[in-house]
Amino acid sequence: AASFRARSRDGRAALALRAAVPGFFSGAGSAVGELVPFFLARAARRAGADPFAVIEEEEAAADDGAPARRPRLPLLAARTRDRLEAALADGAFWKIFVLAALPNPFFDLCGLVCGSLDVSLGTYFGACFAAKALVRTPLQTCAVALAVHRVGGA
Repeated sequence: AASFRARSRDGRAALALRAAVPGFFSGAGSAVGELVPFFLARAARRAGADPFAVIEEEEAAADDGAPARRPRLPLLAARTRDRLEAALADGAFWKIFVLAALPNPFFDLCGLVCGSLDVSLGTYFGACFAAKALVRTPLQTCAVALAVHRVGGA
């Protein structure tokens, strides 16, 4: 029975390693995909435009005097943007790393804020790549592979 457990443990380790490699490449692709909002905001800021003007225009249109309901999403995005701008002023790499490592719907907003604040490409992409390709996605793929392996009874 002990040798069966050892083989089973070795099998799980090999399975996790086989799953981690595609997870790495998936995370690397995800990190590259996060460059789109970063470069859009950077280009808009360098062209003299405000990358968040759409949000502010939506808020202004809602304040035209009519008793309309104020949209919650632009307000939430504006508040989140302000907090991100304040937080990224110091120690941007680790803060971007944590935001990229945790699944959250606001990471595109983080890319927009980083691009508009002229955070260096190396800092932004390095943190995204490390969090997504080295930590988050390989761990997720290993967890799914091991869960499926366990359910399958092998």
